[in-house]
Amino acid sequence: MVAVDGSENSSKAAENAIDLAEKYGADLIALYIVPPNLKTSEIFDLAKQNGQKVVDEVKHKASAKKLNVQTEVLWDVGSITKTIVEYSK
Repeated sequence: MVAVDGSENSSKAAENAIDLAEKYGADLIALYIVPPNLKTSEIFDLAKQNGQKVVDEVKHKASAKKLNVQTEVLWDVGSITKTIVEYSK
């Protein structure tokens, strides 16, 4: 599993996760969590769309290497860090 947010660092993490999944023949999950407490529904909708775009980019890169990829965009969470940990279980 790799959690991504669209930043340069998360893109590097996704590349590393893809390489590891390829090396070990593993499936990959790309996870994006919409930040909590967004002020308006318009901003929330844009954040969800951005999240889907980010995980779709990971899926595209991983699929090019014939990897099995699941994408997930979550929202309505309290703590992003805690949600990542709980999702990984």
